[in-house]
Amino acid sequence: MTMHEAAVPNRVGCGRTILAVAVLLLTIAAAVPARPQAPPGGAPPPTTEGPPGLPQEPPAATVAGSPDQVPPEGVPVVYRGRELFRIYVGIGPYTAQERAELSADRLDRLVRDLRFRPELVRVEHGPTSSDFIFLDQVLGTVTDADARAAGRPRREYAEALLARLQAAVVDTRLELSWENVLRGLAYAAGATVVLALLLWLLGRAGRRLRPAIDRRMAQRTRGMGFRNLELLSVGRLSATLHLVLRAGLLAAGLLALAAWLESVLAALPWTRRYAALVIEYLQRPVAVLWQGIVAQIPNLFFLLVIGATAYGALKVIHFLFLEVERGTLRLAGFRPEWADATYKLVRPLVIAMAAVAAFPYIPGSRSPAFQGISLFLGVLISLSSSSAIANLFAGAILTYTGAFRLGDRVQIGDRVGDVVETSLLVTRLRTIKNVVVSIPNAQVLAHETCNYSTLAEAGGVILHTSVTIGYDAPWHRVHDLLLAAARATDGLLSEPAPFVLETALGDFYVTYEINAYTRQPQRMAGIYSKLHRNIHDAFDRGGLEIMSPHYTSLRDGTRSTIPPPGGAAEPAAAASAAPATAPRG
Repeated sequence: MTMHEAAVPNRVGCGRTILAVAVLLLTIAAAVPARPQAPPGGAPPPTTEGPPGLPQEPPAATVAGSPDQVPPEGVPVVYRGRELFRIYVGIGPYTAQERAELSADRLDRLVRDLRFRPELVRVEHGPTSSDFIFLDQVLGTVTDADARAAGRPRREYAEALLARLQAAVVDTRLELSWENVLRGLAYAAGATVVLALLLWLLGRAGRRLRPAIDRRMAQRTRGMGFRNLELLSVGRLSATLHLVLRAGLLAAGLLALAAWLESVLAALPWTRRYAALVIEYLQRPVAVLWQGIVAQIPNLFFLLVIGATAYGALKVIHFLFLEVERGTLRLAGFRPEWADATYKLVRPLVIAMAAVAAFPYIPGSRSPAFQGISLFLGVLISLSSSSAIANLFAGAILTYTGAFRLGDRVQIGDRVGDVVETSLLVTRLRTIKNVVVSIPNAQVLAHETCNYSTLAEAGGVILHTSVTIGYDAPWHRVHDLLLAAARATDGLLSEPAPFVLETALGDFYVTYEINAYTRQPQRMAGIYSKLHRNIHDAFDRGGLEIMSPHYTSLRDGTRSTIPPPGGAAEPAAAASAAPATAPRG
């Protein structure tokens, strides 16, 4: 006996098991009536007996579907899955929730009581309430507070509620009549017979197809492949075909079982409300999945083209930058040392552009879940790396603007030092105190950068310092002393010659600025120190005191301070005859 022959009784037993389960479900559905649906909000199902003596009225409500429906703050009264009205206020010790539960329970007992005749219920209107009366029994009451909560006149509202409740009782009794129940049971039995026939046909088809697959595979000498490349061997191909057959038979059986379950639930009055949900729950995910697969097939080709294009572009770009770095390819204004850094910047840009172009074609990219995850990751990256990205872009800008190079003496903000390291994130300076300071590139870009080394080799950088001398000291004497101090300072150039500027004429003193050239900006601090020392010595030897004098004068306020005509001629002539000490622009 072969393996397939041994498996036949098992498959027959499986079909019988499915049929037995179907019959059992049919029996349970016909024998057990569904309980009324509990009101929303987590309230328990209503009991069958209310407190003795309590009028079981259908209280204030808005009839479902009414155009006068008020905002849904009330508690709904639900019977057999259908909302009849809403309760907004309580009566006596009973809350609106309790009134809703008691109303649903009372309605259920009235429907089951065959002595109750809904057409005999009438409404008696009083001064402050309207009563629902069956024979001599008060079934419920609608008060003025109920009608106000519903936003309708009490008499009109009570009549509308009575019509709604009478229709609910009549419809429910018609559904639960023996004629409808028997008709539903007959329909369910017919559906069960059809299900059994379909399952038997599926089992028979499986038993015939499996040996056919084995016979066909036994005739093959090689598996599935392309030219000399074998993708699937004969054994794997046979196993794959058997797997596809089992999956197809299982799917067909599940669809038949779902159709049977939907038919049985729709045939019985107690389960009719759940019939439409069965097919909907099964059909919706399958339809969405299948439509998604079919719709994404063209997108896969777009993804392949985009990926191949991006890969080829990266190869070409890397080759070009490699040639620039080697010096084989020269670009005007582009330094060879920029090649590697530029490629590292261009590569993620190309990948990002390819990702952006491919994003709309990724399966599921338009789903809310995928978009939500993408948005969450984007926000997370933005919040956690905003400063890093800012420094990265600032480092790229500093690299290509040529603000400084390694070894330059620069001033960034209030920091002065030599550049010892540059990267895409930070710039490091070694100060004159031999301290290495790391400055984020975003801060470097946000502050002014003074580079003292850019023109130092060509024309020299100007070092300058100021002194304040009183008006009693001859200005040409001050000029001579400052120039002598500059010429005596080691590190300052004699050519171009130093010069003096008078930068301010204060109330009591003149501000003089000595300017001198140097090609050694790295020694700036030491040169300044020597220059200040030489100025001090020169003024001591010249007999001039470096100070900022202040004077207090008491004079006759009736005399004018304006000089007489021609009084300023001599000083003007002397000033014109004096040699120029500052270069003219």
